[in-house]
Amino acid sequence: MDFHIGFKVEPKINLYFKEVLEDMTASGEIKLESTFDSLKKHSMPADFKYILIDRIMPNDYKLSGLENVTLALHRLSRLLCISDVKALQLDSANTIEERVPITIDQPVERRISRLR
Repeated sequence: MDFHIGFKVEPKINLYFKEVLEDMTASGEIKLESTFDSLKKHSMPADFKYILIDRIMPNDYKLSGLENVTLALHRLSRLLCISDVKALQLDSANTIEERVPITIDQPVERRISRLR
């Protein structure tokens, strides 16, 4: 699901997402009941988690000088800026931040060999 909002609009994604869910429930596209029988009999709504994926570059790759400078500036900007959870005004209790490495296909100069 993509939200196309301008830079002057406050990015309250959790509120926008709630509105979308309410609209989809009203139209019958989804049901917001808990999948657990013990909660379903008390009409408890389903829980939602927000998962933010942070792409990181491992140190295993040989990169050019310009690429290394670019990555260093990116890391510096991540240290100086507010977190995505705060920027998107998400509830930190319902948010998981995952760090996923970026993979780049690079030719292997020499393969390792097994000792016997």
